[in-house]
Formats: sequence, C-alpha cells, structure tokens
Amino acid sequence: MLAKEPEKATYGKEKTKEALEIGAVDLLLLSEDLDDVTMDEFVDIANKFNTKVEIISVDTKEGIQLKKLGGIASILRFALN
Repeated sequence: MLAKEPEKATYGKEKTKEALEIGAVDLLLLSEDLDDVTMDEFVDIANKFNTKVEIISVDTKEGIQLKKLGGIASILRFALN
C-alpha cells in the first residue's frame, strides 16, 4: 500500500504528531526504544481518536528501520496535502 500511496504515511515525531492531532492516523507505529514520556504522549493522543497503536520491537528488521526513522511513523486514514 505505501509503495502505491506514499502520501498516506508519515515518518518522524513532528509530522506524525501533526497528523495524529487531527485524527488522520489509522495506525500509529512506535519503536519500543522510545522513552516513556514520548510513548505515553503519542498513545494518549491516539486513544482520543481511536487510532490503532503498534509497538514495534527493535529485534526485527522492520523495528530497526523504524528506529532509524526516528522511532515514530504512521499509516494515514486519508492523504494529507
């Protein structure tokens, strides 16, 4: 899906938080390596919008990639301009 619709994804803390705060995030991906304060902040916002949250292990290839992208990413419900 992301290869066909890259505009329906965000990477990094700032862009993902902006999308999360307007209810655009369908699935929030968080690295297990994030500090507790950041993790709690993003999960709290996600809960307000019924956003699914996945905690990704750094013991996987995908988890290592996510960590390199800042540890935070999302798949969006709709594309943002």
